[in-house]
Amino acid sequence: MQEETDGKKSGSKGPKITQTEKALQESEERFRRLSEVTFEGIAITESGRVVEVNDQLATMLGYEPAQMIGQDVMNFVAPESRELVLTNIKVGSECPYEHLALRKDGSTLLVEAQSKLLPYQGRMVRVTTIRDITERKQTGQEINRRNRELALLNRVIAASAAAVEAKPVLEMVCRELVLAFGLPHVAATLLDNKRTTATVVAEYFTEPRLSCLDTIIPLTGDPLFQYLRDARAPLVAYEAQHEPLLAPLHELLRQRGVVSLLIVPLLMGGEVIGGLGLETLEPRHFSTEEINLVWSVADQMAGVLARIRLDEERRRLEEQYHQSQKMEAIGRLTAGIAHDLNNMLTVINGFADLVQSQLQSDDPVHEMVANIHQSGQRAADLVLQLLAFSRKQLIEPRVLNLNSVVTEMDKMLRRIIGEDIDLRTILSPDLWPVKIDASQIGQVIVNLAVNARDAMPEGGRLTVETANVMIDEDYLPRHFGMQPGRYVLLAVSDTGCGMSKDIQAHVFEPFFTTKALGKGSGLGLATVYGIVKQSGGDIWLYSEEGIGATFKIYLPAITAPIPLPDQPKIEPAIPTGNETILLVEDDIGVRELIQQVLRRLGYTLFEAQNGHEALRMIAHSADPIHLLLTDVIMPGMTGKALAKEISRTQPGLKTLFISGYTDEAIASHGILDPGVAFLQKPFSPMALARKVRLVLDN
Repeated sequence: MQEETDGKKSGSKGPKITQTEKALQESEERFRRLSEVTFEGIAITESGRVVEVNDQLATMLGYEPAQMIGQDVMNFVAPESRELVLTNIKVGSECPYEHLALRKDGSTLLVEAQSKLLPYQGRMVRVTTIRDITERKQTGQEINRRNRELALLNRVIAASAAAVEAKPVLEMVCRELVLAFGLPHVAATLLDNKRTTATVVAEYFTEPRLSCLDTIIPLTGDPLFQYLRDARAPLVAYEAQHEPLLAPLHELLRQRGVVSLLIVPLLMGGEVIGGLGLETLEPRHFSTEEINLVWSVADQMAGVLARIRLDEERRRLEEQYHQSQKMEAIGRLTAGIAHDLNNMLTVINGFADLVQSQLQSDDPVHEMVANIHQSGQRAADLVLQLLAFSRKQLIEPRVLNLNSVVTEMDKMLRRIIGEDIDLRTILSPDLWPVKIDASQIGQVIVNLAVNARDAMPEGGRLTVETANVMIDEDYLPRHFGMQPGRYVLLAVSDTGCGMSKDIQAHVFEPFFTTKALGKGSGLGLATVYGIVKQSGGDIWLYSEEGIGATFKIYLPAITAPIPLPDQPKIEPAIPTGNETILLVEDDIGVRELIQQVLRRLGYTLFEAQNGHEALRMIAHSADPIHLLLTDVIMPGMTGKALAKEISRTQPGLKTLFISGYTDEAIASHGILDPGVAFLQKPFSPMALARKVRLVLDN
């Protein structure tokens, strides 16, 4: 029994052990089969060494399975990830984590590992599944990168859409690039219109010492600009301080500690207008993706800058147009006022002359009348300046050389500006001739010199310059109203206090002045404006506060030869006559003055206050009329229309027009029409007498 019993006991134990082993074997077989069909790598490790691996893991790491058995687990982990893997093993973590695996060839790949302690062949081992997530990670990183790029571009586009000035939007772009790339400094430069210099107009930095705002970079002969202009491609400099194309900037780069540099040009219509510069303080290889992103930003910015420039150009042209309209309206108003004032001054000054001529020099009243006449003459001078502004005065243009005018005025200008201001003249040789009233261009130079003197109370430098210039189509959009062609430039510059934008907007308006009360009439620059415009030229002001001002006058050049100077004329005594004159003047005071002057000189006068009355007078008069003396602007019928009507019955009748300003009826742009005789109010009795005699004799 014992044996049976023993045998039964022995027999009962045998099958149990066999079943356990069989179950383990089946489990291990299932593991092997599963490990062979899975796409993941599987490793069984014990005490830090590899016990078994599947083919997938061996292939993943570039080994044969047998080559991995028995090796230390850390032989298959990249050095930078070993501490992480050891920590996970020590704590027995069963959570998935990422680390860098080490291939047989020394390369690395990113894997996701997850371990679990399981029984294996009667002992507990660590079973680890390993998944290659390099491609997934790269795809995710690529998606994230593209999302960041799109977000950056969207921010740039959103900010650009409402941008009205270049600097704020460029500052925003610099900031976004610094944050996106983790850079210490990004700067934006813009070229000047002549493409001779580039100026850093915006920047963003995390290192204050890198700031280079407002730095001006000369471009003449600059190899970097030539490269960007010709290649229209970025410049990537891993060692910026040794890059030949950056040779002119090497010292600046060394001072600022810049190591690597990426410069991407801003292109408008294929032309370089600026650039974006990305700087690092450590060596950095900018990837193709990074360069392409900056290219995209630069392209977007170039479009924005083009739009901003067009908007600025449109606003500038609108402002210039509105300014010209305003000046035209002021001119018409001024001309009307001047006409009325000249009528009054003709009477005041004329009768003062008559009274003064009848008084003895020691008569107490003589001095009083002289004061009246002197004040009236000052008023007449002011009105003359108003007429100059409104382009309604009579001018006598002739062909001349501006260099000669400036040279002749040298001594006068030095007396005007004083000894504490240095006068410099830069006269271009072979200057083209212009056609302008010599006295008026002299007045222009004097007025500009006085304006410059007042802007330099502590002294300074006044520069008068002449030059031949060709105005092309590129210049016109910035200068409303000008036409392309040959011009002679007269530039007057000072180193004074300069002007704000607000003052510049009103500087040519009559009676506008920044001087103290009683220190200026406000007509100096208005007179300059009117003379230049009436002469067919243009004037532009360039000024900055604290720097100075430059007035540039462009006068059309001509090809006519310069005539010899006129010989001085000897004025005859006051002429007399006995002819019959028909006087037509609606202002009773002026009419009374003229008839008194001419009757005293022996003339016979018929008077009418308007054109219709004059026609009736001629129709009922048998006496011959030798001269029609008529105002130009009268109610009902103009002087020009009256002269035309009378000429039908008296074709040989001579006519002398008088007016407070030159009307377009008798003059074109202030130049008398052929055969027209004109006397501008206010005039003196002597001037009237000489002009009447001249017309009658000719």
